[in-house]
Amino acid sequence: MDENVKDVKTQVAEALAEHEATRKAAEDAAKAEQIKIDAAIAAEKAKWENEQAIKARRIPGNGKGPYVTKFADTQPYDGMGAADAAFMIAALRSANKPVSEPAWKACALKLNDEKTLVGEVGRQAMKSLGIDAAKSNEINYSTEQYYGDEWVGVAYSQALWEMIRQETWVLNKVPQFEVPAGYESIYLPLEGADPTWYNVSQATSSANSYAGPTPTVGPSTASLLTTSRVQLTLAKLGCRVVWTGELDEDSIIPFASQLRTQMGKSGADILEAALIDGDVETSASKSVNQIEGTPTAGDWFLCWDGFRKSCLVTTSGNSRSAAGSLDVSDYIETVKLMGTGGVNGFDRSKVGFIIDVPTHYKTIQLPEVLTRDVYSSPTIENGLLTNIFGYQVGVSTNMCKNSLTNLSEATGFVDGTTSTDNVYGSILAVRWDQWKFGWRRRMTMESTRWAASDTTEIVAMVRAGLIQRDTEASAVTFYVGV
Repeated sequence: MDENVKDVKTQVAEALAEHEATRKAAEDAAKAEQIKIDAAIAAEKAKWENEQAIKARRIPGNGKGPYVTKFADTQPYDGMGAADAAFMIAALRSANKPVSEPAWKACALKLNDEKTLVGEVGRQAMKSLGIDAAKSNEINYSTEQYYGDEWVGVAYSQALWEMIRQETWVLNKVPQFEVPAGYESIYLPLEGADPTWYNVSQATSSANSYAGPTPTVGPSTASLLTTSRVQLTLAKLGCRVVWTGELDEDSIIPFASQLRTQMGKSGADILEAALIDGDVETSASKSVNQIEGTPTAGDWFLCWDGFRKSCLVTTSGNSRSAAGSLDVSDYIETVKLMGTGGVNGFDRSKVGFIIDVPTHYKTIQLPEVLTRDVYSSPTIENGLLTNIFGYQVGVSTNMCKNSLTNLSEATGFVDGTTSTDNVYGSILAVRWDQWKFGWRRRMTMESTRWAASDTTEIVAMVRAGLIQRDTEASAVTFYVGV
């Protein structure tokens, strides 16, 4: 009996010792892990403090230091980006003005260091000519005839298109293609009505006029696959700027940068506005952009018929009034207008909303949008409405652009004469894949020197066209109270 008790005591002692060893090992492991964590935190803190110290020593601006000058003679151009430098050289060359060797060199160096698509195409153009921007002697040689214009032209043209492509989110939603050379317009084939399907019975006989059993599918004649087409006609949009020799001499570098930026952004704005509000109607009181007057020859919106023209005029049944208010149901009621029973608006991956800024502000205040379950879906991200009822929502500052308020009258049309009459918002739904945008000429710029007036003229042009597959490609709710 005593031996049994001794064995139990021994087992208990051994178990307690094992437990203590396990606890001690776990405690040591936890301490080691905490030491690692403390060390990592200390390292990250030191890294953060070092970054803050570096930032504190930088010049104000975008948080980056100035461009590092590689050659003393390029220093005057350090404040310019690659795209601005290419634009400046192209503008001067097209006006038959001399371009200094340091300007060529600075442009080549900036393109070599540029990380955007502009730098990539610029480097490719230089490489195709056997020029290495990293070697100063080859950069100097690039100022010779036929070694400079080519790659600079490629770079600045790409810079303009890159800017427009980034700015026009609406254009990026529409399928695009290149119109072949030699065409003022082009026909696009359409998928027609489907062939007819039938309930088929068992074959029971043969026909003398038919090689085989008598067909049991449908009537005596086979169904047909119908075809159709639409015609896309090209239009041309352009702008012109004239500046004096004094401005050219006194501030050519900042002026070139500012001009390129403004022409690129304004070109993007006009393309987006034309997609939304294009209307070729020239009669009085009929245009969606000038309901109280007559469009003026040359108005930007006379290029093609856009999204709002389609649903307000071409297929007026695809428009509805919000009666001066705004309810969350106005969105779903808009897409329900597209096609019989709203079938064209059903696919959320192919349909999206375009709204103006005041309508956006009003919408994000709706109770349905602010409720916790909807808010966390996420419907609102960083203060912007991103989707509603599962449809993507985009805000355009170019909606109703012919109005200073970017709003419309109670009819959905814009009064281009008395802008204060435009006080209501719009909810525009677009079926993106039912539209096509054709390019014949991307944005180009050319300049001309007029010696008699000591001025330089620069002209930007784009040639393109827009067409819809059918009349169910858009819908709108107008008279929205904002």
